[in-house]
Amino acid sequence: MDMKLKRLGSAGALVFAAAGAVAQFYGGDFDGRTWLAVDYDAYIYDDFAVDGSGITVTSLYANCLSNEDVHKVGWEIRTGITHGNGGTIVNSGYNPVTRTATGRHGGPDGGYDEYTLRVNGLNFFLAPGLYYIGVNVGNPLPGILQRTFVSGTAGANGFGSPIANGNSWIYSAFFGNYNFVSTETYFGHIADFSYGVVPEPKSVSVFVIGFAVFLSMRKRTQKDDSSINDTR
Repeated sequence: MDMKLKRLGSAGALVFAAAGAVAQFYGGDFDGRTWLAVDYDAYIYDDFAVDGSGITVTSLYANCLSNEDVHKVGWEIRTGITHGNGGTIVNSGYNPVTRTATGRHGGPDGGYDEYTLRVNGLNFFLAPGLYYIGVNVGNPLPGILQRTFVSGTAGANGFGSPIANGNSWIYSAFFGNYNFVSTETYFGHIADFSYGVVPEPKSVSVFVIGFAVFLSMRKRTQKDDSSINDTR
């Protein structure tokens, strides 16, 4: 294979890989002051919007302050949450996670490291609309003081929609019998949480990006060939 074609193939592969890693929604980085439990039976839900023609979700994640070695998380995607009403579960699961330190710290007494708990290998479709994502890591071992809290955010470095709108909810019988209660009621101020949703790359978008790279490299090749011919 011609060296120019090899370079083009490598560049195209990198573009396709990068496109597949882009999230549809990220609520934002930890704000340093807000967190809520997602252990025992507690779920914390935050909203995200799907527009266009919908998305196929391949991955989701939560940034959590934790001192336990979390291997799996329960997760739910819901619609229609209102006070005292959990709406409808669209999809849910209990899956292994990859656990990656973010380098941030906080939680009670500042004693917890933050980790991205990421569920991969998903494959389900969400039509356009407003959804809520929530996670739960289950019960810690009896007698061992291990806790996990989802990180709050003011939207820093977030993207997608909506960001920092305070439309988040608590469900927990263990922690005070909260039956889908607004976190604003709990905190006295609006709160959002550090969740992310990653879709399958749209083939058309990926093709357009790849084709743009092809045209750019083709023009560069033609220019190089022209320069060579001019020197003869």
